[in-house]
Amino acid sequence: MKDQAKVSEPKVWLARVGGDLKFQKPILATPFQKDVRAGLPREKLELSLQRAKDLYDTYRSGIPLTPDVLETEFSLLPKRPKPAGPPVVMGLGGFIVVTAEARAFLESLDPGPMLFHPINVANTARTAPLWDGAELFIVQFLEVRRETIIDQSGALSKKPVAGTCPDGAGRHLIGSTDGPDPIVVLPPMEDGAEIWMDDRVENSIFMSDRVAQAIKTAKMSRAWGLLPCRVVHVN
Repeated sequence: MKDQAKVSEPKVWLARVGGDLKFQKPILATPFQKDVRAGLPREKLELSLQRAKDLYDTYRSGIPLTPDVLETEFSLLPKRPKPAGPPVVMGLGGFIVVTAEARAFLESLDPGPMLFHPINVANTARTAPLWDGAELFIVQFLEVRRETIIDQSGALSKKPVAGTCPDGAGRHLIGSTDGPDPIVVLPPMEDGAEIWMDDRVENSIFMSDRVAQAIKTAKMSRAWGLLPCRVVHVN
């Protein structure tokens, strides 16, 4: 009897760049900062808060952002030191932002549907760019797949503590990833995108092994915050 060829299990990686605080920069969309909101009447303040929520929900749902809802002006928070950089990829208030170099790299990989929205990042006084000459983009990955096994993932909050998705599903935060099986996922969908989101896992994205290895080869893995997931089959 001939030996059967071994079939490799698919590998999945989590990129923590959007969800882990150490990858976040003290930069927010200018219209949503406290000093801008401070002078707003209550009704306009409530509208501003709702707009911020709707913008994030759209970003995480895979629905393409359009110019009428997208905020493109960002600035450094008051009393915060200027971050070094810009890094090739970073988290800004829940959004994943990349440089022109990282955009070209992602486009060369062709990992699935994605959009790049140009933004401006200013200093605290909003008088000049924070990083001279930097071209920065919010990257939006458009495929959403709920493949994370929430109750088996040791790093995820057991109860939803980050609000809910538009359909009512709870959102879970990523905590410490030092324990066993921090993130457990189903095998990725065949012929699906190689970078995708699970909208129940706050501020993070998932990717195939091909994409993760390319990021490592390009020496960008630390910036993305890559973490291997355990893939399990559920009957």
